[in-house]
Amino acid sequence: MTKKSEKSSTSENAPNAAETEVAWDASPAPGTRKSFIFNGVEFAFRYCPPGTFTMGSPFEETGSAFFDDETLHEITLTRGFWLAETPTTQAQFQAVCVDNPSWFSASGIGATEVRGLETSDFPVESVSWNGCQDFLKLLNAFDLLPPGFAFRLPTEAEWERACRAGTQTPFSFGTTIDLGKANFNGVAVRNPTFDDPNLEGTEVYVKWEAERRRAGALSLGRTSAVRSYPPNALGLYDMHGNVAEWVQDWYGPYPEGPQVDPTGPAKGRRRVLRGGSFRAGGDWARSAYRGAAQAKYNVDECGFRLTVGPTVDSKRDATKKKRRSGPVPTPGSFLQSGETGGFRRWEERAKDNFDGAWDDSPTPGARKSFVFNGVEFSFRYCPPGTFGMGSLRQEIEFLDLLSRPPFNLDYERRFVATLTNGFWLAETPTTRAQYAALTTQRTGKRAADALPVEAVAWDDAQAFCAKFNDFNLLPPGWTFRLPTEAEWERACRAGSTGRRYVDFPLDELAWTAANSGGRARPVGGKLGNAWGLFDMLGNVAEWTADVLAPYPRGAATDPFCSSEPQDKSRERLAKVFGRVAERVLRGGSYLSSPGQTRCAARKSKEQHSGRGGFRLVVGRPLTQSPQSPTE
Repeated sequence: MTKKSEKSSTSENAPNAAETEVAWDASPAPGTRKSFIFNGVEFAFRYCPPGTFTMGSPFEETGSAFFDDETLHEITLTRGFWLAETPTTQAQFQAVCVDNPSWFSASGIGATEVRGLETSDFPVESVSWNGCQDFLKLLNAFDLLPPGFAFRLPTEAEWERACRAGTQTPFSFGTTIDLGKANFNGVAVRNPTFDDPNLEGTEVYVKWEAERRRAGALSLGRTSAVRSYPPNALGLYDMHGNVAEWVQDWYGPYPEGPQVDPTGPAKGRRRVLRGGSFRAGGDWARSAYRGAAQAKYNVDECGFRLTVGPTVDSKRDATKKKRRSGPVPTPGSFLQSGETGGFRRWEERAKDNFDGAWDDSPTPGARKSFVFNGVEFSFRYCPPGTFGMGSLRQEIEFLDLLSRPPFNLDYERRFVATLTNGFWLAETPTTRAQYAALTTQRTGKRAADALPVEAVAWDDAQAFCAKFNDFNLLPPGWTFRLPTEAEWERACRAGSTGRRYVDFPLDELAWTAANSGGRARPVGGKLGNAWGLFDMLGNVAEWTADVLAPYPRGAATDPFCSSEPQDKSRERLAKVFGRVAERVLRGGSYLSSPGQTRCAARKSKEQHSGRGGFRLVVGRPLTQSPQSPTE
C-alpha cells in the first residue's frame, strides 16, 4: 500500500517566476527557478540577485534584551546566487548519501509520529554542521556545476537576503505569524517578566497558549513536508519554521558599519542556525533571528538548505577538481562515479597473479591462489606498516548511531596501529563452495556456490581454519587463521583514511539494506578496494580473531585481544559495555545501514552465535599483545 503524502504543493502557492534553462552564471529575474535531476530526485533552486539591504532588526521588533545580537547594519552582496527552493529533503539527502539520519522518518526514532505518511519530502534533520560539509563534499564530487561554482551552505547574509525577499518586516509575509503560515510551536517565546509591561508599543507575534487552544489550532510537534506553507516572494518555502537551517558562518557579533559580501568571523566556537523550527516559538522564526550551536550538534530541529554560487577562490577550486587515481587513493580526493582508477573490478583480478612464495614481500595487492578439492582459494598481499585505526572525530559526530551508549565510550577511538608483519587476506569472504570443499556441506545448487557462507559461529570459523591447517599447505611458521581487527581494518582501508576506502556512492561498493533485497549476494559484485579485496564492506559481517575491548590509547604495535584477556579484563568489559566479552565482527552486512558499513565500524556477538561469515588469512601465528586490552 502506498503511503499518503502529508500535503501536496499547489500551483496557487507557487510564484509567477517560470522555470529557466539559463546557465548558473546568468543573472535572470529574481525568483527564477532552475532545477536538475540527480539519481531520480529533483533539486530546485531560486535565483537571488545581488543588491543592498538592511540586515538585523530594530529594538522595537524584539522588545527584549534576549535578542541583542541583531544590530541593524547595511549589507551589499555583489554577486547573485541560487538558493534551494526548500530545505534539503530526505529524498535529496539519500540520493547523495544513501543514509537517512532523520528522526522523523519511517526508519527513524520518531517513526510513530509520522506513521502512514510518506516522509521523502520531509526535510532531512538530525544533521550536524559537520555532516552538512560531508554531504556537500560528496555532492560536489560529481562535477554537476561549471568551474568556479560549488554547492555550499549560504552565508548568513545570503540567507537573510533571500528570506526577506525585499521585506523589512519581522517575517517575509508581514508582522505576525500563525500556524497557517509556518510550522512552529504556535506560542510566544518572550518572558513577560522581562518584556516591556506596556505591550502596545511592541510587536506581539502570536496569541497566547490559552487563546490558541480555544481556537482549536494545535502545532504539529514535528517536521512537515516541504512546500506545505506559502512561499515568500522569491518562491522559497519554509524559510520560517520547520527546521533550523545551518549557514556557513561562525557565530559572532555583527561588525559595525556597512559591509560588503560578509562571511562572518574568521573563527569561533559555534556555527549559526537560521529560521527557527517546528519546536521553536514565533520570535525565533523571524527573518533576523540568530541561533547558534557547536558544529557537531545534531538534533531533530537541525537541517540545511543548499546554495549554488561562486566559490571563494575559483582558481583554487578549479584545481581541486582534478582527479587523482592510482593503487592507493589520495586522502581527501574523489573519483568520478563510474571511474575505477586504481580500484578493482572482479573481472580484472587475474592480472595481479603472483607466483612467488608465501613468505615473499610483493607489491600491495599481489594475488596468490591455489586450488583445493577443485575450488580456488585466492589471497591478496597486505604489507606491514603504520596506519590510523578507528574513527576520525568528525566521522563519529556525523553518525547518530555513535551518539548513544555504549558507543559514546570511545567505542571507535582513533589510535596509531603498527603491524610488523605482512599477511595474505582472502580476496573475498569464504564462499559456500570453499566451505563445502573442506566440510562437504554443499547446498546442491551451483548458482549458490559464489554466495558468501553465513550463519557461521566464530567457533565454526576457527574449526575451518584448523582443518585447513591439517593439510600442511603452507611453509613452516605460517598458518590459516582469522584476521585480527587491526589486520582487517588495515586491509579494508588499503592506504585510505576516510569512512570507506574510496568516496564513491555506497551502492557501488557494498550490498547493504538499501540494495540487497534482504539477502546475501554473490561475492565480487561490487567494486573492490585498491588492494583487490572484494566485499570488505557489506554482504556478510566477518568474524575477526579479537575479543571486543576498548582500543589502546595513543599507539600500539600488532594489537590483538585474545580469548583470555589479562588483568580481569572480562569483568571490566562487562562493567564498561554492560555485557561479557564477545568476538568482533567487521564490515557490516546485507542488512546493515550505511552508518554500519564503514572501515572503522565494529559490532560483536558471542562466539557461539551463528551470525557471521568469515575471511581467511595466511599469516604468522598470533600472540596476545601486551597493549590490549588497555585501561
